[in-house]
Amino acid sequence: MENRHGLCVAAAVDVADGQAERRNARQLVVRVQRCHHVRPRTLGMDSGYDDGKFLAALEQAGVLAQVPIRRGRIVAQDVGGQARHRARRRMQQARYRVSQKIRKRIEEIFGWCKTVGRLARTRLVGRWKIAQEVLVTISAYNLVRLVRLESRT
Repeated sequence: MENRHGLCVAAAVDVADGQAERRNARQLVVRVQRCHHVRPRTLGMDSGYDDGKFLAALEQAGVLAQVPIRRGRIVAQDVGGQARHRARRRMQQARYRVSQKIRKRIEEIFGWCKTVGRLARTRLVGRWKIAQEVLVTISAYNLVRLVRLESRT
């Protein structure tokens, strides 16, 4: 999701295996860079993304992760541990608080897709078919969002 207008710029469907969100987040950042010619500078995420290797990979791609790091001591001293330390320091900045506030807009997109877009219980079987349904629903959401933005001006 881009922050200014709340439009969804990319979506993916994958198996729920505990690693899918982080795996797809990296791929979606690359896809947005390649398809939309936009280089995200920051990425607001929830605490499920606080894996050190993932954060280090994002930093290597030039994206600063705005992710809440769980409390407690960070034991790892490798590249991932250092990335978690840097992410924890970023939590003190005002930009982090703004990013986390804006991040909640993605939940609005999920809610719209589940209720209005009827994705809460899909009738399709197969990842490819579900992915197509998600893309159509996301496109419909963006269209509705753009119409609302146009009516305000």
